[in-house]
Amino acid sequence: MYQMKGNTQMAMVLLVAFFSSVLITFLPLITLRYYSKDVSFLMMLTTEFILSLLVYFSFLRKTMDNSLMPKFSKKYATIFIYCFAILAALQIIAFILVLKRGEAIQAHFSLILTIIMTVIVPLHEEIFYRGCLFTGLCLFFKGKHIIASACVSSLIFCAMHFQYSDPFDFIVLLIASTLLIIIKLKTSGLFYPVILHSSMNMVFLSVNLQNIYR
Repeated sequence: MYQMKGNTQMAMVLLVAFFSSVLITFLPLITLRYYSKDVSFLMMLTTEFILSLLVYFSFLRKTMDNSLMPKFSKKYATIFIYCFAILAALQIIAFILVLKRGEAIQAHFSLILTIIMTVIVPLHEEIFYRGCLFTGLCLFFKGKHIIASACVSSLIFCAMHFQYSDPFDFIVLLIASTLLIIIKLKTSGLFYPVILHSSMNMVFLSVNLQNIYR
């Protein structure tokens, strides 16, 4: 059973940190007036990444089960493999559905953007969504509504990925968020969620993009 003592003050700090990251997501609405799309995106990403590190080292690592330090065991590896297999299968199914609709993605990703999607994005999203948001909700409800906290944080995770429009994509995101929360709880930290999130993005790139490198 997952246990977490209520700490309203820490909960509010983490939730404010999360919603601050949400506001940063809309930063391009301002920067696009003065900079290109690529520059605006990098400014937003850099700001989010710096904030995530500040929040982690200042607050998040002091709370239960949010360490980024690796923990190795056969049990954790088995959980990871099962979760990865499910997410990989869903990504492949989503790709097949895209092909059937004749909407295959035609894109050329630079090495830098590939690193962003497989390293930087998984790290700061896990700190904010599974760390700040989920943990903040658990602390706020004094650990009594773990399932409700997981559902709310997963729905918000889906809603923030508004670049997707297909219903199946949102189902994949919802399942992904649920599995990321499960592996966080089972492994008592954020290390495996970050690795799983990165692996999920790597599969997405592999099955969707014809040319990853320019």
